[in-house]
Amino acid sequence: MPSGMTRIFQLQGHCGPTSVQMMLRKYKVKVSQREIAAATQAGPTLHEHGCRIDQLSLAVATVTPSYRLLARYDASIDEVRHMINDFGLPVGVEWRGQFLHDDGSRYEDGHYSLVTHVDTTHGLLKIIDPDETSALRGGEISMAEFEPRWWDENWLGSPIDPASPLVRNYHLMFVVVPAAQEAAIRALGLRPPTMALMKAHHRPAFEPIMPEGESE
Repeated sequence: MPSGMTRIFQLQGHCGPTSVQMMLRKYKVKVSQREIAAATQAGPTLHEHGCRIDQLSLAVATVTPSYRLLARYDASIDEVRHMINDFGLPVGVEWRGQFLHDDGSRYEDGHYSLVTHVDTTHGLLKIIDPDETSALRGGEISMAEFEPRWWDENWLGSPIDPASPLVRNYHLMFVVVPAAQEAAIRALGLRPPTMALMKAHHRPAFEPIMPEGESE
């Protein structure tokens, strides 16, 4: 596990700000999830609908100007492993988390969490989930269970505005790094997330990415 990682529990709808808060703690940077949430400019809908990755990137740049949030869509678990093992970074993911009702039944919703270890031998991921109602037992999930749930939908605008477009994105990974390390991470294909990037990677249903020059 990357050093300096401790679990912090989120306020309602604050899984994104809390994930960023935990990432910054690795660098001994202490900011509250409320500060990060306010800087996303997501407004009053954040508590119910959360926030987008571009809004989290804006918050990092605003609250901690010497750090950057960089992201990549259509990532692989091996790329997540590389980031953890070779750079010592926790890796944020946007996925369909499962949560427990008071009666023990489960429900699914879009969520942010941190992957801190990839065990290729046993096919397991270790995840820090900021939600106290998470159904993730022991902080582990099999790759076979995680991958089909590694996607989410986001409103490009306001989730309460029916005119706002809805995009579905797959396999988002993101990291928070010092500005001095930005070039090295960009060389791996990660970029500052924007709504344009989300639109470019929108897919209504999962379609495997074919290597260039190949076809089915």
